[in-house]
Amino acid sequence: MEHDRDALTYGPYDTLFPGKYRVTFRLKWNGEQGDAPVAVVDAFSTAAGYALNSLELKPGDFLTSDHYQSFVLELEPGQTLPDIEYRVHYLGRGRLSVDDIEVISVRVTIPKTGESIPLAN
Repeated sequence: MEHDRDALTYGPYDTLFPGKYRVTFRLKWNGEQGDAPVAVVDAFSTAAGYALNSLELKPGDFLTSDHYQSFVLELEPGQTLPDIEYRVHYLGRGRLSVDDIEVISVRVTIPKTGESIPLAN
């Protein structure tokens, strides 16, 4: 999903190992309602050459105007990726603010054995 957009945030170029991760973006938005998207959040790897996951946000996705709300992406890289960026792309509608981006390891996979170790729910 490509849009003309400006990245409000990007980086920090984390290394993710095979497993499962939960990325929570805390955002608030204020503006006119409608169907046009206001932002896209994603987790992108240059090494992989694509976004591991992304979410397009529209005005109706924000339950209360001008209050922070959490939006979650699940990631399951199948290989070690050394350059993960967590990005918030502002699409120019209304006023968008970013409070926090939190990454939690849910499960990691042990190299060579393939054993999966749960870390969080």
